[in-house]
Amino acid sequence: PEYRIFRPIVNSTNRLDHLMFMLRSSSTPLILVLVVVVVLLLLPLPSTPLLLPSSLVVYTSASNPKPVLGCVCEYSVLQPLCTYDMAFHSSLLSTTPTHDDVDDDLKVSLVWDEDLPSTPLSSAVIKLELDPDDADLSARQVGGGQGLGNPHGEHCEDVYIFGASRLREILEGEGVEIRLVPERE
Repeated sequence: PEYRIFRPIVNSTNRLDHLMFMLRSSSTPLILVLVVVVVLLLLPLPSTPLLLPSSLVVYTSASNPKPVLGCVCEYSVLQPLCTYDMAFHSSLLSTTPTHDDVDDDLKVSLVWDEDLPSTPLSSAVIKLELDPDDADLSARQVGGGQGLGNPHGEHCEDVYIFGASRLREILEGEGVEIRLVPERE
């Protein structure tokens, strides 16, 4: 299916504003207002799923046929995610079954993989839209609040926090590989 990003309409061009204007206008016949209301009620809702910014998806693209776990960003692009958690990443690469020794309470943080290019939503094939309850969205300071790059801590980045067992299910079920980028910690 085709996906599009949902953005709340905040300008005066939406249908409800037009309807309210017509109701307030004394020159608009009542029958015309009723016809417009009936037409608006009978119009089908859009059939394309709506993705909110920060939604998590598994997707492929023409430039990368491997499944990628990424997040929806503003401006209709998908950004791949990576981890800096070496212990979790090494357990994923293990050839012995370690499903039982992954602690359910272990949390794994994923951040934007800035080394990989983003993908326009229009050229991606969404394989799976993750449930919003699969991960908690948080933020962390860039630069740790100290140093020349971010002395007051006003710059931050999104962090998606998964339960280790749920992330493992998603990665193995969809055949996704997560890059380890330890310098992002």
